[in-house]
Amino acid sequence: MKEEDAMTTEKKTVMIVDDEPMIRRLLGRLLGDDGYRVVAAGNGKEALEAMQADLPNLVIMDLLMPVMGGLDACRELRHSDVTRHLPVIMLTGLDSSSDEIRGLGIGADDYVSKPFNGAEVKARVNGLLRRCAAQQAACA
Repeated sequence: MKEEDAMTTEKKTVMIVDDEPMIRRLLGRLLGDDGYRVVAAGNGKEALEAMQADLPNLVIMDLLMPVMGGLDACRELRHSDVTRHLPVIMLTGLDSSSDEIRGLGIGADDYVSKPFNGAEVKARVNGLLRRCAAQQAACA
């Protein structure tokens, strides 16, 4: 890991929200090995409840889940003063160009299509956290 990425991941928490346990484990291992603290939730409702006690630095959320999917959960995030500026990466399906546009339209900051490439996920997480840190530094 580059020194710049090590500074980005230091004590950063990423929440992975997906109804597929295999996806949560895969992303958890991928990002955990990269130095992130990883927490997981099986749906948007569970994620929003968990955020009340432990606010992550970034959320990776599946767009389509049977119980409160990414679109609804992201709307809830954007309506709360506490989570309004929380960076969100949406996970989308194979053929979901309209979903990608809708996801970004409701406040997601980026998206990754399934099946995803581990290096791409890491790059997007690191890049989004760097952009957020730069924006916060500019406002200070």
